[in-house]
Amino acid sequence: MRTAAVYRDHMDERVRQHAATLVDWSARVEPGDDVIVSVSEGAHELAVAVAEKLGEVGANLVTTYGSGEVTRAYLSAHEGEFADEHSHEMALFEAADVYLRLGGGRNAAATADIPAPQRQNYRTARQDVREARMSTDWVSTVHPTRSLAQKAGMAYEEYQDFAYEAILRDWESLAGQMGQMKEILDDGNEVRLVTHREDAPDTDLTMSVSGRTAVNSAASVAYESHNLPSGEVFTAPYATDGQVFFDVPMTINGTRVTDVRLDFEDGEVVEYAANAGEAELASILETDPGARRLGELGIGMNRGIDEFTDSILFDEKMGDTVHLAVGRAYDACLPEGDQGNDSAVHVDMISDVSAASRLEVDGEIIQQNGSFRWEDGFEAWIVVFFECQDHLSTLYGIAADPTLAIVRAIPDSLHPDIGKMVALASVSVLTGTVQPQMAEMGTAILDILPALKRGASARYLSAHTARLIEKIAALSISGVFPCGGNVFLSPQRNVRKWNTS
Repeated sequence: MRTAAVYRDHMDERVRQHAATLVDWSARVEPGDDVIVSVSEGAHELAVAVAEKLGEVGANLVTTYGSGEVTRAYLSAHEGEFADEHSHEMALFEAADVYLRLGGGRNAAATADIPAPQRQNYRTARQDVREARMSTDWVSTVHPTRSLAQKAGMAYEEYQDFAYEAILRDWESLAGQMGQMKEILDDGNEVRLVTHREDAPDTDLTMSVSGRTAVNSAASVAYESHNLPSGEVFTAPYATDGQVFFDVPMTINGTRVTDVRLDFEDGEVVEYAANAGEAELASILETDPGARRLGELGIGMNRGIDEFTDSILFDEKMGDTVHLAVGRAYDACLPEGDQGNDSAVHVDMISDVSAASRLEVDGEIIQQNGSFRWEDGFEAWIVVFFECQDHLSTLYGIAADPTLAIVRAIPDSLHPDIGKMVALASVSVLTGTVQPQMAEMGTAILDILPALKRGASARYLSAHTARLIEKIAALSISGVFPCGGNVFLSPQRNVRKWNTS
């Protein structure tokens, strides 16, 4: 007992807090529960704290060992014809109430040299084990290790601070915030994700969520949430159409994968590309028919995660991100009796939506440039001019008839001439032809703007909306509206300008 006490005395207090959060909040372990704890190579310290906590609760503990290097040794030596029946392992999970996975391995790329077909066959053969494991109250977490710190490009102590900031949250409070997003998705029919950036391919993707149930993933099985940290709201989309670009690098099965583009038609991936790791992407998509369809749409809402670390457990929960997973849909999102998309894989890919983006539900903007409509700083009055092609377009829409053009980005309640000026400026940008009376109107707007900032309309006029109006007025006076290229955007974090031609 003295040895255990000495070990505890030298343990970082945050490790014990992590264990308590995992057992009490996340897994909701009760006396008498049969619990399996899978311990990765570097997670010994967390395993000790979890075992102690489970003992205090009065649960029954069985530990297993999880290692990428052990898996590599097995797959390297195996001939490749894996058994479809795993009664010994199935018996363990079928008898368990709770399964806890403590990640934190020594080598994130341990299985990188295993041929893709071998890994694919192994995943497919073990689908029954995966299903049995997921039928428990399972939770996956990670212990901050030096290998994960190195992978994230951080000092070890820096990574510890980062990890615990994400893990040790006020989860009950965050659950309340995320409940707003869940309600919107539950009541919605169609989700649209749009990004327009100079340095990346565009995203314009629509998905149906009608009849599906979103999960408020507040890091607890009580919320149908199985990751710690968590902090996302996810659902199971279908009938996907359009293109999506994932700009957040990730390591999948030990392979670095970057700049993924997927094109969907009738719910299925019909074209794909990646700047790096395209062979691994192909292997995933070729696993089975369900691997070419989406199983998840997830919206990151954990503001305690503020940088990417090449760990899907953290990165997909980060505020200012949206992630999509090809493969298996989670049962919690599906109507009773609906199997949803079935696959042996579930692979997440992430898009940074902190700028030049919007997320719509049934045509209503819910998130813009990373901010949700209920958050401080959400700015719905943003104008973007782009695409001088065969049609008029703005990020928020401009009527097809230029004489009736209305830009919804700036409300008429400010001043009727402002809406007219913005509409005429839009037509000028998109056609390359300066509209009549632009200079006079721009001058008049600059004259009245100071009074608007002080008057009753000031509540509609944020600082960056005012700067945007000043920019458009100055362009109107100058008469310089280049066709096809210049996009002026005022997101709430900073002012950006980029070229779309």
